[in-house]
Amino acid sequence: SVAQRPMAEGGPLPSRRALLGHKSRCFDCHFQPGSRSLVATASEDCTARVWQAGASGYSCLATLRGHSSEVLRVSWAPPSLSAGLSMAAGSAGTDSEAAHVLCTGGADGAVRVWKVAVDGTAHEEVALLDHGEDNQVYSCLFTDSIAGGGAPVVIAAAGSKVNLWDLDATSAPATGRLIAEWEYASLPSGQVYGGERNAAQENYVFDLQISSLGASHTLIAAALSDGSTRITGGHGGAVHQNVVALTTSDMVHVTSVSWAADGLSLACSRGDGSIVIWDTRTWRSRGVLQGGHQRPVFGAKFHPASPHFLVSWSSDGSMGAWNTSVSAEDMDAPLSMFSTREGADYPILSCDFSSAGDALLIAGGSGSGNSFLGTPVWLHDLPT
Repeated sequence: SVAQRPMAEGGPLPSRRALLGHKSRCFDCHFQPGSRSLVATASEDCTARVWQAGASGYSCLATLRGHSSEVLRVSWAPPSLSAGLSMAAGSAGTDSEAAHVLCTGGADGAVRVWKVAVDGTAHEEVALLDHGEDNQVYSCLFTDSIAGGGAPVVIAAAGSKVNLWDLDATSAPATGRLIAEWEYASLPSGQVYGGERNAAQENYVFDLQISSLGASHTLIAAALSDGSTRITGGHGGAVHQNVVALTTSDMVHVTSVSWAADGLSLACSRGDGSIVIWDTRTWRSRGVLQGGHQRPVFGAKFHPASPHFLVSWSSDGSMGAWNTSVSAEDMDAPLSMFSTREGADYPILSCDFSSAGDALLIAGGSGSGNSFLGTPVWLHDLPT
């Protein structure tokens, strides 16, 4: 498509805007579902920010403070869930019908749920989900398709555990109700990530992503440090663990996972600079994307309008554009490699497409040598 052309042709991306405010590198960034006018970012500076588009670009609508350590993840609640989450008693009085809902996950082991007034005049922490200060939160997402009855749920990966939290609570702030908790046992052929730093040989959950197959059936993909990807099923209010374990012979640790919009492909990014593409109808590998990145791939995302067009990013500052519809032999080479104008001086830690695919967010930074303006998050307009 026209929007994909700048990425497929390579070189620095055109037409960008800077979201300036964070004082250190940014670990995560997301457009609000269904819109490109709102952006959320998470940073090493212990804050998350909500940005809103205006006539002169994007400005900070709210700065969310509460984590005692870096904020690793941020996630929007779908609009269908926002109205069902009440503001805490005695809060700033934000009307729940006129507020945005997000959750943030930190290196302090906490998931915090926030409401931000549409006009930015107030924001409030409405729930604290504590996973223990020794467990970094690598993923936190909202879903209404696991618990049954459409109840809002947060699913979080902290250390080696996955937790499901019910947010139907009214205390100030709510603590949530733990619905389920599980771990993924390391496979016998798996790797022990972290060496001596991981004396307990834990199997860390580095990412979780959800693919809904309907109102009552959900698949959860988990990226694990033992080199496997586990697929868990949720159906009718119950979680059925370990539906399938996806593995390769080299068992390189998996950094993140991404579902295609049609649910037929799953991309698993890995620590050796490669991405494995799985066919979700057979759970067999369709090919390995390699030869583009020289350092770990931190993530990949399918274009929302094309289930075969994939963009990957790495700590080496590079991004790759891939056609996953070709044969396994032809997947070896990317369509192109491209980057921000800063190249290797801006390690890329997170990216996101707008729902329409007409914009791309790029977040990262080196964590050192930042200007007094802070570390930018880049927003690139893609032609339509």
